[in-house]
Amino acid sequence: MTLTHVLTHLIQARVALGTVPDWIAAFGSVFATVFVAIGLLREIKRRRLEDEQVAAERRAAEANQARLVNVLARVRGNGQRVEFIVRNDSASPVLNPVPFLFWGEAPEALHVPDVVPAAEETLIGPNSSWDTLVALVDSEMIPPSPSAIHYAVGFTDIDGRRWLRIATRGPLRVLSSDQETLLAAIRAHLGVLDRDRRTP
Repeated sequence: MTLTHVLTHLIQARVALGTVPDWIAAFGSVFATVFVAIGLLREIKRRRLEDEQVAAERRAAEANQARLVNVLARVRGNGQRVEFIVRNDSASPVLNPVPFLFWGEAPEALHVPDVVPAAEETLIGPNSSWDTLVALVDSEMIPPSPSAIHYAVGFTDIDGRRWLRIATRGPLRVLSSDQETLLAAIRAHLGVLDRDRRTP
C-alpha cells in the first residue's frame, strides 16, 4: 500500500465521537459521581462533628463530680507553711487527695518545692472537707512572696478517674498524682492559657 492510499484511507475514515445523547449520558454520569462524592464527604464531616460532640459531652459528664471539688489555701508567715482546705460538695466521696504547691508564672519556669509529706487522707466524704498543713522542708527556698504561691489538689473520683484541681480553675484529667504527672498537667494548662492571652 502506497503512502497515497494510506492518506486517502485516513481522510475517508470517520472518528466515532458518539452522538449527542451519548455525550449527555457521559456528562450525567460524571455529575452523578461528583454529587455522590460531595454527599459522602458531607456525611463524613457530619458524623465526625457528631462524634466530637458526643466525646465532649462524655468528658463534661465525667467531670461532673470533679467540678464540685474545690481547694482553698491559707499561706502562713512568709510562705513556708500552707494550710490546705479541700471541699467536696458532691454527693459521693472522693479518694486519695494529694495537696500540691508550686510557684512561677511561665509554664517552663514553674518551681515545685520539696515539702514535708502531708498527713494522708484516703477519703473525703460527701459534702465534707479535709484540712491539712503542708510545710516546706528546711532546705527549700522561700517563695518570692506569699501571693506567688499557687496550690492544687489531686484526687480520685467515685468512678476511679484521677483529677487535678487548680484553685480557681476547672478540673484537669490526669493519669496519676505523682509530682511529674501533676507538673506536666499544670505546665500544659498554663501554656494554653498563656497562648490564648497572646493570641490577638
